[in-house]
Amino acid sequence: MGLKGRRHLIFAAGFMICLLLIKPAFAYTIPFHYKDKVLVLTYHHLEAYPQTSAAITPIRFHSHMKALRDAGYTIISMPHFISYMKNEQDVPPNAVLLTFDDGYESFYTKACPILNKYGYTATNFLVVSYIENSPPGALPHMSWKQIKELQTQGMSFYSHTYNQHYKDVVDEKGTKKPVLLGPLLNETKAEAHTRIRTDLMVADMELQAMLGKQPNLLAFPYGAYSPLTIQAGKEAGVTLFFTTEEGIAERGQELIKRVNAGSPEITEQVLLKKMKAYDEKQVSQAQK
Repeated sequence: MGLKGRRHLIFAAGFMICLLLIKPAFAYTIPFHYKDKVLVLTYHHLEAYPQTSAAITPIRFHSHMKALRDAGYTIISMPHFISYMKNEQDVPPNAVLLTFDDGYESFYTKACPILNKYGYTATNFLVVSYIENSPPGALPHMSWKQIKELQTQGMSFYSHTYNQHYKDVVDEKGTKKPVLLGPLLNETKAEAHTRIRTDLMVADMELQAMLGKQPNLLAFPYGAYSPLTIQAGKEAGVTLFFTTEEGIAERGQELIKRVNAGSPEITEQVLLKKMKAYDEKQVSQAQK
């Protein structure tokens, strides 16, 4: 090799060394938000023109999923979450669990194609008696065939009660409250306890008969619960209760707080702002 060739070789080697030294400065670093905790997000329904406060558009849902990915959050499955809550498994930093309530068909037709695009899984809490039997005037609910198909894709399904997702009269004034809270008008506390426990047992039995053996989990309709609800649920075999109270989940808890992500006004920026409130740095500063 001549002098000119050696010079070219030395120059090329030096250039490569410079690239190796410079590359770390441009390397992407995954943002750190929190560790050993899980943010549980709640959705309900997807539709092109949201008619309620519990619906968002598919386009917005897609933007949420992209924002979660780009912000460094890691989506975990419900089985992983259950193992974490039982101290059997760790979760990655920035862990997020996606949940839907009510079992609407839009989960099958609109949400899951987007979830599959990102390789994400989600859980849907089903009002079991509504499967293939939507109440008059209600949005369409999924069928068992659709649910089983999604189960093969990694989606999971648990109880939103068998048939306790409504409000009824609780006093002589005609006040209506969620029926899972306790006694209705002319119903004793013992009768309410039996009603709730029986409903939750029936829901669990049907879910396991149709989907196979799995833990008994419950998301409270309307987020409503009482000590009576918890006691009846435990007697029915419920191991985790999912609320609508906002917060972050930590291992060992029974009452799981969630963060609402499924209202029309929650853009991806609003969602990330809500989630960043639970960053360890933000929490530490707030406690000072």
